[in-house]
Amino acid sequence: MPEPPRVPDSPQLAPPTLPTSDISTGPSTWPGVIGALLCVFAGVGILSRAFSTLLMAVAPAIPFLRDTMPSGPLLTWGIVLSVVGLPTSAIHLIAGIQTLRRRPSARRWVIVFFVYVLVLVVPNAIFQYYSGIHQMQQMQQMQSAGQQGAPPPGMAAVMQGANLAGVAFALVFPLLWPAFLLVWFSRRSIRDEMATWEAA
Repeated sequence: MPEPPRVPDSPQLAPPTLPTSDISTGPSTWPGVIGALLCVFAGVGILSRAFSTLLMAVAPAIPFLRDTMPSGPLLTWGIVLSVVGLPTSAIHLIAGIQTLRRRPSARRWVIVFFVYVLVLVVPNAIFQYYSGIHQMQQMQQMQSAGQQGAPPPGMAAVMQGANLAGVAFALVFPLLWPAFLLVWFSRRSIRDEMATWEAA
């Protein structure tokens, strides 16, 4: 009995292949965003500290400022704190510039910025507390003298509570941004990326 004719095997089709062209990802955008924020906040800090230093320095010579601003050792303390705080904004600015330039030293400047703010936050809060005490004493003197514009008698407790709230704010708020930066620049993925940046 004749054998049936053999059917040739169908050719094996190769599996589809993906395009071999390189798909390159662009550089990350976070250094531009974080660096710009650092520079903006640093500029605001420089202007505000310079203005507050100048304001406290000329306050004794201006009558309406002399009655509201701290005086004596407290005023000197405020001027010293304001001057000592100026390098904080300079360090802040350097950290922003180094981040924009994608330099590994940006993380080191961020750490220095955090430590500087941490050291100054308690003295600034103490100054805030005694400045509030000074304002309350001024208001009590106005009440005793019956001067026009003196606050009502019940405002003393309100002012005391506002002063304590201001001290708490002075302790917490200045650390929020430096703490965020410290956490951000300490992330492993960020440190690994910064290790590839050009050193300077």
